[in-house]
Amino acid sequence: MTNVLLLTIDCLRADRLGYAGYRRQLSPNIDSLAERAAVFNQAFASGPRTAESFPAILASTYPMAIGGKWRLPESLRMLAEVLSEAGYLSGAFHSNPFLSTAQGYPRGFKTFWDSMERTPLTSKVGARLMPRLNPQSKLYRSLRRLARRFESGVGVSHYVRAGEITNKAIQWIAGATSPFFLWLHYMDLHYPFSPPEAYLRKIRPQGISKRRQSRALVRSLEDPASTSAEDRQVLVDLYDAGLNYLDEQIGVLLNTLSNLPIGKDTLLIITADHGEEFLEHGDFGHGAMVHKAQNGKARIKLYDELLQVPLLLHHPKLKHLGKQIPALVSLVDIPPTVVDLLGLPKVTSWQGFSLAPLLRGEVQSLSEREGVFSEYALRDADVHYPIVAYRTQGWKYIHDGAFGQHQLYNLEQDPGELQDLYQPEHPALPPIQQRVEEHLSLMPTGRVPLVETQMDPEMVERLKSLGYLE
Repeated sequence: MTNVLLLTIDCLRADRLGYAGYRRQLSPNIDSLAERAAVFNQAFASGPRTAESFPAILASTYPMAIGGKWRLPESLRMLAEVLSEAGYLSGAFHSNPFLSTAQGYPRGFKTFWDSMERTPLTSKVGARLMPRLNPQSKLYRSLRRLARRFESGVGVSHYVRAGEITNKAIQWIAGATSPFFLWLHYMDLHYPFSPPEAYLRKIRPQGISKRRQSRALVRSLEDPASTSAEDRQVLVDLYDAGLNYLDEQIGVLLNTLSNLPIGKDTLLIITADHGEEFLEHGDFGHGAMVHKAQNGKARIKLYDELLQVPLLLHHPKLKHLGKQIPALVSLVDIPPTVVDLLGLPKVTSWQGFSLAPLLRGEVQSLSEREGVFSEYALRDADVHYPIVAYRTQGWKYIHDGAFGQHQLYNLEQDPGELQDLYQPEHPALPPIQQRVEEHLSLMPTGRVPLVETQMDPEMVERLKSLGYLE
């Protein structure tokens, strides 16, 4: 039976990889894999943040189908559950709080490590102090800024580096009985960027002082408009150095696997949960700035710098190896594809399409699909509102049900999505709006009640330090 290794990388933009044409050669191991893998160069996340993407990646479900909730409902059929029931030994290693045990992600995994016992001291202190203060007060904002500057200045990490995740994976594989399903999630490209110094100096031989890094990081999160061109370059360099380090660790993992007998029969999948913005639309990052009111209007963040992601699949028996496949695909397609390639029964509740016919060379395109959806829920007190983007090869339409805003972009003429063409009578709209209405009809209607478990204060502080919450 074929093993399955799923590598997901937080915040990895599709255009940052060498095979995609990035000017810096930062990812030789991923690029080498691309030369012998099936590469989907039009792959898109189902949402712009971790919480919206992983219901798709691990359960083939759009985020609004579960009301945009952060905790996965028990009714959701997880890929790990399906594979475990088929006899697979399942393991997972990561350090993202949104994917923790508290959020329902261990289901189906015999081994599940989320690093939550490694919460930094600063988050523990903040969990006891900050809830007592008014978030709108000057004291609260000052303390929050001080904490961010301290953490970034001394290198406090709220996630586990790739080296440790890779080492845990190698140890687990060595003790695993075949077949296995292993999911690893890497956080090294996530705010606050903190690459090992040696990799930063490969890009900037003179390095960057911790004070300079801290200033750029805090400005990017709190006041993007105040950042300078140099601030932006500091952030890009930190991000790129993190990618170079991460790629090396992926190389270590893949080399280890290739030297084991089981490596010859392992389906390898590499993707990202979303991208990262570097001022393309006025902000940095992807977390708290995804949808925020400004001058009476909401900033809608469903642009390609946040949604387009790499997607590589490799197994010696697949077709299209070493080729780029231009079909529009979504991360919601990953579980149906895995199950199909393994010859397991289809899960009828899943919402994605299997890419196996493309990978086997049986068809040239997915005839059922004209476009892909991405979405998230605007959280307003105790309710959620759906925000949906529909992307075809030529158009992007964004439907904001909360604020009654809409955007339309001609991607052939305006790939950067800078010129909004929306007019109610635009001739491109009718078929696109019809597809959006059909999609929304499958989701919970109206105001979706916000039913969340009470998050641990230390988790809340950790999420704030990662830039997810304000």
